[in-house]
Amino acid sequence: MEETLKILVVDDDEVDRMAVRRALKAADFQVELAEVSTCTAAIATLQDQEFDCIFIDFLLPDGNGLSLVRAARRANVQSPLVILTGQGDEQTAVQVMKAGASDYLLKDQVTNGNLSQIIRNVVRLHRAEVEAQQANQKLRESEQRYRLVLEGSGDGIWDWDIVNDQLYWNDRLFEITGLDQSDFDGTQQAFLALVHPEDQSQVKQAVQAHLDHNIEFNPEFRLRHSSGEYRNCIARGKVQRHQQGDPLRMAGI
Repeated sequence: MEETLKILVVDDDEVDRMAVRRALKAADFQVELAEVSTCTAAIATLQDQEFDCIFIDFLLPDGNGLSLVRAARRANVQSPLVILTGQGDEQTAVQVMKAGASDYLLKDQVTNGNLSQIIRNVVRLHRAEVEAQQANQKLRESEQRYRLVLEGSGDGIWDWDIVNDQLYWNDRLFEITGLDQSDFDGTQQAFLALVHPEDQSQVKQAVQAHLDHNIEFNPEFRLRHSSGEYRNCIARGKVQRHQQGDPLRMAGI
């Protein structure tokens, strides 16, 4: 880690803070250090600043590490929180980890090597989690935009989740068939049941040819309306695949 890391130490004992300070000074990366001595001061500081890692003494004048971890997480502080304690209590360790702490270290084990390793681990894990959250958010936004396009289109649009065999139709396609959403099971078989019996084999073959050999999917067939009459249709579609090449979904008009 070549960049400067912002570290906050929450501890009311000057001797313990000095030990952490010395260990961080001997670490092999640059540190911008801030120190506070109470839970109240810690929460106030965290409301104004962001830190790459926060070390918290378990025993504080106005609370303890467990209550501070809980308060920080309730305040939506996402930074890694590492508890420092003078007592090796396994039950306490379990409690603080369940509350949202990132790690736990005995004060007599505070060395530059241990602190460096903990900081590297929790910072890397935190950044990986943030990147995953951002990627998931972008995916959700992309899917929302996609759905808006589908709903706003004048065409009958379908989207088939091949893996789970879930078939989505937009409102226009329900208008074309005269069906209510409650009348459609949302599977490939439910769709084929609406295709004229004489055309079902042709549609199945067209789907399989596209999935197996990427042959253009554009079959013409008759689709049953809720009135019982059949309507002439032309479908267009394209498959999306996993990186390994397996079909993932297929969508079209």
